[in-house]
Amino acid sequence: MRVLTGRRKRAIELLKKNALIALSTDSIWIYTLMKSGTTYSLLFLSNYLNLIYGDGKRVSYDQMQENFFFHSSERRLKSKDLGVLIENRRKISKDIPSIIHTHEKIEHALWLKNISLYRNPLDYIVSYYFYFLKKRGKSIKHPRKIIEDRLTKFIKVYNFQKELEMQFPERSLRFSYEELMADPFKIFSEMIKFLELDYNEDLINQSMEFSSKKSVQEMEKERGGALVVPKEKKFSGSFIRSGKVGEWKEFFNDTDIKKVESILNEGSLSLNQFILE
Repeated sequence: MRVLTGRRKRAIELLKKNALIALSTDSIWIYTLMKSGTTYSLLFLSNYLNLIYGDGKRVSYDQMQENFFFHSSERRLKSKDLGVLIENRRKISKDIPSIIHTHEKIEHALWLKNISLYRNPLDYIVSYYFYFLKKRGKSIKHPRKIIEDRLTKFIKVYNFQKELEMQFPERSLRFSYEELMADPFKIFSEMIKFLELDYNEDLINQSMEFSSKKSVQEMEKERGGALVVPKEKKFSGSFIRSGKVGEWKEFFNDTDIKKVESILNEGSLSLNQFILE
């Protein structure tokens, strides 16, 4: 039975890997670290596309999932009918490739273009703690308890994003959550130009408004629950929390910072590489 279970797990992983490759082929691949502005960026992009090529109305999170592209496509691979999932990818316009988002890397380079998004590791740990643990009633009492576990994942994602940028410089765009929060118009403008979409400053501003914290809160009220979180899952409060750059200072002491720096160094990284406040 253990052997069969192991074989089944390997088969599922192989299916997932191949399915992600199939989904990303000839598509725009958006690859993000968790809690790094993913939802904001995806909502912005779906709203911008709908303003130019669609009906011009605000796109809600659920409408984005149904009609535009999936947040965390790798989770959707549990679908019983994968063929239907792949065929149902909507092309907003015949001139616009399909768009796939994942928090997981895709080994093959069959995608057309890649956008990567990351965040400084300290705020990432804090944000992850609240979203995946605190708001779900988990027993872990402080972000420092997950430093080692989360940094292991962080290093893998960040280094692979850098590798993509170096290997495919003309096909990759990478930016940080901190840059996005400091000047969203600038970053989203770069995204639109990189994707070679029709450029319209007024529509960029309107898309930002449609994707704002206020708009997300309205969506959650209409939805009857937090965005991103499946409705059947236990979750307390809104998907949106502080989002502040430098919030880590409220949680980590000097000992914590030294531990973080040590682990990052093992992955050939340093806190000096990131915007921390």
